[in-house]
Amino acid sequence: LNCASNFKMSLLLLFTSLLLLSVQAQVPNSQPSYEFECNLRRVAYAHAQRIVSNTSQLVAVQDGLQLERYCGTMSPPLPSGPMFTFSNYADPSSSSLQIYISTQGDDWKGNGTKEHPFATPFKAQEFLRGVRNSSGTQQQATVWIEPGMYFLGKTLELDDRDNNVTWAKDGAGEVVFSGAIDVTPDASAWSPWPNQPGVLRAKLDQSLVLVEGLFVNGVRYWPARYPNGNPDDGPLWAPHGPPDPSASRDLLIPLGWEKGSGLAPIACKNQSCQPTQIMWKNVTRNYTSTSTINGSYTWTIGGFNNQRFSPPASYWNSAITSGMKVNQSLVKKWVDERQSPLTNAIVHTNNWPASWGSTWMFRVKNMSSETGEVQFGEGGFQEARGGGRINIWYIENLLSELDAPGEYYFDNETNMIYVFPNKTTGQSLASNLEVLVPHLKTLVSIKGGKYEDCSHIAFSGITFKHASPTFMSPHESLPGGDWSIYRGGAISVEYADNIKIQNCTFDHLDGNGIAFLNHVVDSVIVGNEMVGIRDTGIALVGSTFYGDGTQPTHPERNVITLNHIHEVGVTGKGQAAYFQSMASHNNVTKNVMYNGPRTGVECNDGFGGGYYIADNLLFHFARESGGHSAWNAWDREPFLTIVDGKPTVYPAWNTLERNMIISFKMWSNSPNSDWCLDWDDGSDFYFATANVCMYGNLKTHGAGAKYISENLLMYSDVPGDGHPCVTAQSSTRTEKNDFFSNNTCLLWKQSNLIEQSGCDPKNPVSTLLNSSFNQYFMNTTTNPMVGCVNLSHLQQLGGEKGSTVQPLPEISEIMNRACSNLQATSCPAVVKPPPGPTPPPPTCAAKVSGYTCHPNACASDGPLDGDHCKPSLQPDGKHKCDKGDWECATSNAKTGCSSRKDCVAFALSELDWGDMKFYASNFTAVANTDWILWTTGSV
Repeated sequence: LNCASNFKMSLLLLFTSLLLLSVQAQVPNSQPSYEFECNLRRVAYAHAQRIVSNTSQLVAVQDGLQLERYCGTMSPPLPSGPMFTFSNYADPSSSSLQIYISTQGDDWKGNGTKEHPFATPFKAQEFLRGVRNSSGTQQQATVWIEPGMYFLGKTLELDDRDNNVTWAKDGAGEVVFSGAIDVTPDASAWSPWPNQPGVLRAKLDQSLVLVEGLFVNGVRYWPARYPNGNPDDGPLWAPHGPPDPSASRDLLIPLGWEKGSGLAPIACKNQSCQPTQIMWKNVTRNYTSTSTINGSYTWTIGGFNNQRFSPPASYWNSAITSGMKVNQSLVKKWVDERQSPLTNAIVHTNNWPASWGSTWMFRVKNMSSETGEVQFGEGGFQEARGGGRINIWYIENLLSELDAPGEYYFDNETNMIYVFPNKTTGQSLASNLEVLVPHLKTLVSIKGGKYEDCSHIAFSGITFKHASPTFMSPHESLPGGDWSIYRGGAISVEYADNIKIQNCTFDHLDGNGIAFLNHVVDSVIVGNEMVGIRDTGIALVGSTFYGDGTQPTHPERNVITLNHIHEVGVTGKGQAAYFQSMASHNNVTKNVMYNGPRTGVECNDGFGGGYYIADNLLFHFARESGGHSAWNAWDREPFLTIVDGKPTVYPAWNTLERNMIISFKMWSNSPNSDWCLDWDDGSDFYFATANVCMYGNLKTHGAGAKYISENLLMYSDVPGDGHPCVTAQSSTRTEKNDFFSNNTCLLWKQSNLIEQSGCDPKNPVSTLLNSSFNQYFMNTTTNPMVGCVNLSHLQQLGGEKGSTVQPLPEISEIMNRACSNLQATSCPAVVKPPPGPTPPPPTCAAKVSGYTCHPNACASDGPLDGDHCKPSLQPDGKHKCDKGDWECATSNAKTGCSSRKDCVAFALSELDWGDMKFYASNFTAVANTDWILWTTGSV
């Protein structure tokens, strides 16, 4: 195999071996025990029980924390204290005017009483407006909604005429507001599609232009795609069995994606890509030398923005790729078969593995089977930063790719729907198929005028389903961050006060969950569950006039509490459980949030500050993007806002306290979520106290106004390339006004306590973070470093005053410290879990042919699904090549691999020297495995 010259290969292998040997001598074990993993997750679950009271929701939290995997079948712990409560709920029973609606009601004959209810919320709204207009008052009213499915047909639009009304569930059972239309064909209309066994097709009675989403018997189906994959299953590289230390970020790609490369961006002609740039003059923020990346507000209009955003403005003005190049045989298949219009297809692209949420979707403009080029049309606005690089992609909405259960295709020329029922539906049950097409982007709109708010409107106990996809709807780029957003949600609120959304469920929506836009104040989102959200769970987004935020056009003084938000960003990867931009003084407290592709809580900009984020449990975020965190903030440019009654470019101080964050380890010894708290690009003015971080450290970059104290940081050096307690990334020493004191940090293998760019060994005290009175616990307590100097030398010079280094404490002491930070009144007892993670029950019995696999491997599984199949031996004793893991037998390799050693050699030959350190740090955790033997040439 002619992968590289012998000299280059030998040099690479020797370099790797030396790195491995140099680090292995310092590492007693690869990572903390499963006893630690189990018991700290039990602490997290005990904290969650104080927030989530619903039994079925707690089961989901258990699954998310993987308690059975790490702790076996032992009983979960009891709550660590009394339930958190919130008193400011809307009380539907206190209203003087009571109106009823029912699926059995009648809008023509009913009068709104319980005995003769209306059938729709629209009739109840009309009736209430009439009563109030006659009386001249807006008396408090409640619309009681009996259980059942309400197909809205159009958005329920509320304005100031609908103030002082609570919409509430009446009695037991589920009340569903659906944004779908029921297009279920008659049973006799279904017939098998001869091109693909198992597929059924039928002509719809209703004429539809697009079917961008579909639910069959309550299950979300996905447009037929290549390669196959169900986004609702989550990122399919997540470990399902014992972690595979040989997995590497650069060799793995997520199941359901394909490798590819982007074409050049669209060329500028006649300077059409040059934007108009708007900058403040002589207005800067000088708390630190560069407290923001831009000292002055900067905004661009036109240029590349014309191709992407609405309005055509952004911070970046970045170009995007004009298309991609893929395997010619695939394009030939799509072009030659042409079973569906190619321009109906949508390509999803991603910059994995160095992805900062840069996922873009495009409609296909054209394809060439001769070159393998796919030209893009509309799209590329789903993330603000842009760029031409594409590493992975998938394409959807092609009839020729309808070949997997759970897929569908709609032919808008013939009005024919094709579905591939999944196993639970059964192909023989065509007479029982219910087919729903989401068609409303917003189910409920609450919108006042700029001078007359909507006020005191509440929704209680209602389930919102079947909002239509918005990822191809116009997006707005937001100032100073990487994000763009669709301004809307299943519930959209604008120019309103005292709105309450309580105890509701937002179930598998195809857009955002709740959006508070512009002036929304003194409102509450409390006690809700959000699950399976394709974009963001809760978004608070304001507006400014080119950085002037002194007008009342932003959300503030709102409370987001006691919510359970999980499985967000199902298709859009630059998404969060909670997101805010141009918003201030909002409280995000006592929520459980987990399982998302990028950030859990995202603060896009500093704006007016003053937000309070406390007592939350965040875990397993940044599952599909690198170099990110469960909590992230940017502050790249200042805004003019009102703080303490005066206009200023300095925001109010923010507080992060008592949050527990578990960073996501995508595979053994490597995270996607590098950080616990990520103060990125100029983030200033924070108090961070008593947070509990597991497998993530603190990062500060380009900023310097933070007081970080009494936090518990556990083993941030275990995942990935091994970060110490704090990473101060700026080389310009803007962190001189950051204070890191009285914290507790546990390190498993690092000898460096703090990493600091720009550390000067000749003058360390003035070039390092201000740190003091910290407790460091380490496996290796000899010669600890702080940046570029030895700790003892730094302390002699007056740095790290009062800090100590001690051996690692017992697990019980670690748990007690975590519980103390979380203000728990009790702490779970230490338990002894099984010696390794307990694999989940097998999903099918068959095994992958030709492989020696983990017992849970299925016939449909591949080597990248997390079951970690290992190739069996050929008769001649050589290993079969696993091209999915090792990049062999691809278009990049001229011949197949004859052994695993050759596969690794080929993979390493594609690296540059900067990657070698990353590889070596990953290998150290598995020094006794075959991986080390392969890389050192000892097979």
